Amino acid sequence: MTKRQINEDDSLNGKTKTLNDIPIKKFRWVSIAIVSAILTLSGWALSSPIGSSPDDDFHLPSIWCGQGFRDGLCEEDTDPKLAKVPYTTFANSACFHFDENMSGVCPYDEKLTPYERVNLQNNLYPPVFYWTMSWFASDDIAASTIAMRVFNSILAVVGFALLMVALPHHLRRIPLLGYLISTIPLGNFLTASTNPSSWSFFGIVMFFSSLLGFISAKKNTQRWTLGAIAAISFIIVVGARADGAVYAVIAFSLAFFLVLSRQMLSPRFLFISLAIIVSSVIAYFSVATGSAVVGGALALPDQVEPPPSIFVNLASLPNLWIGVFGTSGLGWLDTEMPAIVWAVTLSIYTGLIFTSVRWFTLKQAIAVSLILLALIAIPLYILTISGLSVGQQVQPRYLLPLIALLGAAALYRKSSTSGLELTRGQAWIIGVGLFIANTISLHLNARRYITGMDQQGVDLNENIEWWWSNFPLSPNIVTLSASIAFAIFLVAIWKLREPLGLPGRTKEAEAK
Repeated sequence: MTKRQINEDDSLNGKTKTLNDIPIKKFRWVSIAIVSAILTLSGWALSSPIGSSPDDDFHLPSIWCGQGFRDGLCEEDTDPKLAKVPYTTFANSACFHFDENMSGVCPYDEKLTPYERVNLQNNLYPPVFYWTMSWFASDDIAASTIAMRVFNSILAVVGFALLMVALPHHLRRIPLLGYLISTIPLGNFLTASTNPSSWSFFGIVMFFSSLLGFISAKKNTQRWTLGAIAAISFIIVVGARADGAVYAVIAFSLAFFLVLSRQMLSPRFLFISLAIIVSSVIAYFSVATGSAVVGGALALPDQVEPPPSIFVNLASLPNLWIGVFGTSGLGWLDTEMPAIVWAVTLSIYTGLIFTSVRWFTLKQAIAVSLILLALIAIPLYILTISGLSVGQQVQPRYLLPLIALLGAAALYRKSSTSGLELTRGQAWIIGVGLFIANTISLHLNARRYITGMDQQGVDLNENIEWWWSNFPLSPNIVTLSASIAFAIFLVAIWKLREPLGLPGRTKEAEAK
């Protein structure tokens, strides 16, 4: 029997691979993988101060006002255009942003102060992200910020864990690898942040993967479990950013196209399709940023130079794509990564996709080509109608969901035993590369804020200018623990490679 003759439901010798077939000892590694992933992202959560993620001077006040006016957190001002929020939520960023040599130390002030840039007043973003994070808001801004970042990290890890438990065996590799090969360094930084782009990133991978499982599931229990995960991840995506609605429609279209069959023409699936499209359109146009993109209102207010040629922007677009791998700075685009980070992560990402092309069917080739087209058309359209150049306003993090979606779609296969194959040596090279890139980027992100980049050195405990007040662990312990945790996570994934449906070759095949 050839690999292509194996049934799509991964039945081997009359048995279907499920989690019930996993030996008990493997579940220890499942627990280790989940805990180590949370510890890794928690290290990222602690590596930067309040206001360090891009546009946090807008996002943090919007979180404190996420449930409307509340005493001591977000109060009305005499001016209806303003809301009173804790001073540090919007002022902290100004202490260090755009200057990599400035540490994260800033005056800490919890006094409620009138402020204009709040989503409560301007309706620039969907409210779901802010409402969810606002449950952690308190008068202790530092503790609240850490709690939000750790919650975001747990939400991503637990969400992926539940998804992979529910998915058929041959689909489990998609969310895991789709996320893993596109997350360092920008994805890790955003996932463990208070920025709504975090939800767009991991939410779109969950939504796409759960839709694939929902469509191809054979049992009703599995189908509706995955349907519930798809619904929740859809809310996560469209509830974070206006462009999330666009990405959700793209992910939905790709999933249905890849698994297209006569079954898709049933009234049930047509109703689901219509509901997703209508919900996405409503979500997109219900916020101001959606209207701004369509209307071309993103131009810089003080722009005096003539708009660039469309061909100039087209030639420069790859700068946005590869920015997610480290060529663009973290934080407020002011924490630069060394070449070793983006060289490793970009090589792993492109290498896996290029190797996957060998196994593409015509349908999958078309699907992947459509994502590439979206990566060109969407930013080019926004830049053109707004009269902007690549590097102005449209940032790599906006395209990170599409980058992850491209990786996930390229790794899709109809059977666990068909598709991309990796030798043990190749798998270990990828693992070591990801570990090195994560360790260096995490260390540099912490260095950027602990002392500023005008100081160098491995020891983060030396000449500390900023760190979390009264936090019991030192910077060295936090970053070292997070790096070790990521190494343990990668080992756990290797131990679980068979139940996770990861690509690999048998010892017999390698011997040949």
